[in-house]
Amino acid sequence: MSETEDDLRTTSDAVVSGTERLKALEEAKRGLEPEDPERLLIAAEIAELGSRLENATAAELELAQTAKDEADASPGSPERPIDA
Repeated sequence: MSETEDDLRTTSDAVVSGTERLKALEEAKRGLEPEDPERLLIAAEIAELGSRLENATAAELELAQTAKDEADASPGSPERPIDA
């Protein structure tokens, strides 16, 4: 696996982990009363996590393009998914 593919896998893992955490936070927030101060803390964490996920998915797009360009430039190199 190339360095780019390695970076893409690491970024993808971070996105998966972040979305799982985001889902858990949203589910926890739903169960809280509107006046519960924890609700605001969770909402702030969700906003911060959302921002980090936005940055990670933008990086992932760039890495995916770089990986494609590298594969196109190396005909005959084995093609495989990053999960392989």
